[in-house]
Amino acid sequence: ARRIGSLLKISFAVWEKERYWILTRQRYDSVTMPYDRFPKGNRPGQEGKGRHMAEKERASRQVIVISLITAACLIGDSMLYIVLPICFAQAGLSSLWEVGIILSVNRLVRLPLNPIVGWLYRHISDRTGIFIATVLATITTFSYAFADGFAVWLLLRCLWGIAWTLLRLGGFYCILNVSSDDNRGYFMGLYNGLYRIGSLAGMLLGGIFADWLGFSVTCMLFGACTAVTIVLGLIYVPRGNSGVPA
Repeated sequence: ARRIGSLLKISFAVWEKERYWILTRQRYDSVTMPYDRFPKGNRPGQEGKGRHMAEKERASRQVIVISLITAACLIGDSMLYIVLPICFAQAGLSSLWEVGIILSVNRLVRLPLNPIVGWLYRHISDRTGIFIATVLATITTFSYAFADGFAVWLLLRCLWGIAWTLLRLGGFYCILNVSSDDNRGYFMGLYNGLYRIGSLAGMLLGGIFADWLGFSVTCMLFGACTAVTIVLGLIYVPRGNSGVPA
């Protein structure tokens, strides 16, 4: 009986030692083993990594949509810089100095508007601000086709200045709300790069279409493209935190 008891004690001690070394090895392997050698359903941090990638893809999609909305709203304005100095008579203007004032007044309007619109975004959602901007951009771009006289053009360009201020700041606030410290610079660069496609398209296609189709038809065509952004903004632009960065 004593021998059997001793053998059992020795066997138990050996089993405990083997179990200790097995557990130790498993802990070591979990730290040093390459990520791709873990079973797919049991990889460390897999759930968190998947969630992070899904959030980044969703934020990237939202930034791309906001950039394209801004680009579509910009084509009518950019077209004027190419077409209006040549076709100013068709627009009901009498001299080039009127063209110069009309093309610059929207920038003068934006100077005092920036702090006002920044304050406004603290009381409305990003979606609401961009909705107002897209509606104003659509109205002004369509109205270019029918505007006649310096006073009418001056009013339309002031409205565009309001629209652009709402749109630009709204785009920045949307990016701040959907991005993090790690990818905010990337999304800002993506936004600035994509929305300038609108300037390129407006100048290039605006000159071609105005020569082929006429000034008024070109404005209506670009106005129709801008009108699509109203629907896109309501569907894809997040409500945000009223201009407060995330």
